[in-house]
Amino acid sequence: MEEAWREIETLKNFRDEPLYPNLSKLAWCVISLPHSNADAERTFSIVTDVKTKKRNKMKAKTLNAIAVTITSFSAKGIDCGEFEVRKEHLEKMNQSMYDDDE
Repeated sequence: MEEAWREIETLKNFRDEPLYPNLSKLAWCVISLPHSNADAERTFSIVTDVKTKKRNKMKAKTLNAIAVTITSFSAKGIDCGEFEVRKEHLEKMNQSMYDDDE
């Protein structure tokens, strides 16, 4: 499919102008869209697992950080027991992490 649209994108008229400039732009936009909602569903699943009734006052920044961590660990095929805590991680554990930016 991509090869066909690349070829259509290169078609020119007698003035050497693109024959279908808007159509090819539209096609590339459509091709770049996700064809399933699996990623969104996974994200909502993580959020509902993390933000429970007992943890309902969690700030969006914290929830986002937890979701990114879970996704990153999953992509690397590790869990929190296998994560190596390095010196730079410990250096970030200071008062600034409690500062309210919102």
